[in-house]
Amino acid sequence: MFWIQRVKVFCSKCGEKATTANLVFRDTMRRFELIIHHCHKCGFVYIDKELNKNIIKKVFSAKNLCGESIESLYAKYLKILKDCVEANFISVGYKRKKFLRKK
Repeated sequence: MFWIQRVKVFCSKCGEKATTANLVFRDTMRRFELIIHHCHKCGFVYIDKELNKNIIKKVFSAKNLCGESIESLYAKYLKILKDCVEANFISVGYKRKKFLRKK
């Protein structure tokens, strides 16, 4: 398991710390989680593309046995994240909005 430095993310409207939803991906060789941030109070959802890209780079650069480039893997997993946000957040009334990051 790879550990990524946790970044504190806050809602840009109310300023409260965002809640995270972690999507777990598994195959025969690896397990990793990609992150979606959301604010229940304001009804906003945010995919931190930079953070998720760093997770994908760390997971797949260690042993990239699948032969795909990091960019194609990132595009594939970003599409899955967007589909998940659409199905589980946007469909119930959440809106996409960029959140504030603090280390």
